[in-house]
Amino acid sequence: MVRFVIVVMALSMSLLYCGCAYNAKLINSMKSSNRQDVFQDLFETSSIQPGYSDIKIVASFKTHKPGEYIYGSKVRGTPEYKLLMNIDGQAVLLRGLTREEENYDQNHQDSEVGIGIRYLFNRSIRLKAGKHKIFFALPEDEVMVERDIVLKDGSSNELMLEPIYSSTTGLAKHKVFNFSAGINGFWLKLNGKYL
Repeated sequence: MVRFVIVVMALSMSLLYCGCAYNAKLINSMKSSNRQDVFQDLFETSSIQPGYSDIKIVASFKTHKPGEYIYGSKVRGTPEYKLLMNIDGQAVLLRGLTREEENYDQNHQDSEVGIGIRYLFNRSIRLKAGKHKIFFALPEDEVMVERDIVLKDGSSNELMLEPIYSSTTGLAKHKVFNFSAGINGFWLKLNGKYL
């Protein structure tokens, strides 16, 4: 029985390592742009040309303060913690606005309870209407999400990235999801609907 448990644990660890290695490799490949003609930044509101659509990309999440943990990321909690966006092969590393934030909840139901660093990423772009492959990642944490979206001709859209925080075991031996445990992934919402 002990031998069986050891084999199962070894297999689980190797699968976990392979998954992390795959994520790192994919994220590194997505950092390079192989196209420059997919989207253009919008700095002011203007009428949408026929055949195009606009999309506002918004992400807001929280991390621990820099230097809070001895081991781990040295850039988490600093302005150097960036969000990678790749749409159809055109890539850009987005820098977020940061601020220190304190949030307290008596019931501990909020996954953003505590003192940390709030990141706000906001980018408006214009691209051709139709189907697009979108990819977002936090390269530092090897967290990524990839989806296909379809944008209607002449439409204005909003794409929101909502964090999925990791969990820790609480005092009552149940999982507690909190920003201090790190980000495990993202939910994507296009015009209010989950993808």
